[in-house]
Amino acid sequence: MTPTTHLRQAALLLVLLAIAGSAYYWWRLTEGEQRLRQATVAQANSRAAQLAEAEADHVEAWMAAIDLTLKQFRDAVARGEQATAIKVARSALAEFPPGALLHFAVIDARGKISYSTEEATQTFDVGDRDYFKFHRAGGSDRLFIDKPMVARRNDQWLVLLTRPIFRGQRFAGVALLSLSPEYLAARIGDVGMATDDVITLFYADGSYLARSHNVLEVLGKKLPPDRPFLGADGPRAGHFRAVSNSDGVVRLYAWARLDGLPLAINVGLDERAILAPVEREVAVGRQRSLIGIALLLGLVAVIAALLTRVARQQEGLARSEVMLRSTLDSTADGILVVAAAGNIVQKNRQFDRLWQLPEE
Repeated sequence: MTPTTHLRQAALLLVLLAIAGSAYYWWRLTEGEQRLRQATVAQANSRAAQLAEAEADHVEAWMAAIDLTLKQFRDAVARGEQATAIKVARSALAEFPPGALLHFAVIDARGKISYSTEEATQTFDVGDRDYFKFHRAGGSDRLFIDKPMVARRNDQWLVLLTRPIFRGQRFAGVALLSLSPEYLAARIGDVGMATDDVITLFYADGSYLARSHNVLEVLGKKLPPDRPFLGADGPRAGHFRAVSNSDGVVRLYAWARLDGLPLAINVGLDERAILAPVEREVAVGRQRSLIGIALLLGLVAVIAALLTRVARQQEGLARSEVMLRSTLDSTADGILVVAAAGNIVQKNRQFDRLWQLPEE
């Protein structure tokens, strides 16, 4: 194998090593980017889970305070203390934040409204409502949180919390308190989240109770049944990734069920906003890496070109050497070329024969 072949092989090997090294570096860079995304998503899931737990505790405490007010109102009605019941209702409407509680009412055992803080509703018959049928058939003192509904009188969305009224062991009616879903939405949405982050309060069947954004657009609707937190026997907490059913935004969700209530808090963090800083860092890193790889490959290409050029020059010199040797050997004269320093540069075969020089 000639020296020129070695040079050409060295140039090719250098180029191949540079390409392979660049490909390996890019692969490791891509792996690192993916690990960074995964770590960021894991951190976001943890944050969403913590926020869901905190909001679940917050809503539980607020619902307990409302339920306590409802029980005080109901107990006064059950004892026949109408003045006390009216005082409890008026105090609650005044003391709770404006717009939180909408009205109190009493429904008798026939399903007729016998008292309401909204006098215009007294003629309504609510015996066909789910909450009334639940308490009439239940026989136990349980809080019932009805699905959001539109009030017949003023077309306003409201959520009804009810407890049964018993006199002795006999069912005597239902005590009712109504909440504003919009106020609930404001309560769960004041945690300083990003623009497209959402917190939602759901029933176990996926019906919306409140949402931090655009609550009026989702009331009366349900989530798809494939959501992992739906169903009475679903996990108490967890997280998942999904496209929002209401606005199409891809979010990282975490949920937490409320103890003792058929409700769940669901926190959704906008995936695009979470990964935006990561993607910016990835883009900068890739740009720098591409510049570095381009410089490396350019340098390798220059070195390979120089090696190839040297190989071509050596091949040219070798061809010239062969032509010169052929020319010298073809002449009938003996030729000896001596350099200025006295060393022999060239001689032909005829010179060797004339002077009878041995080959060695």
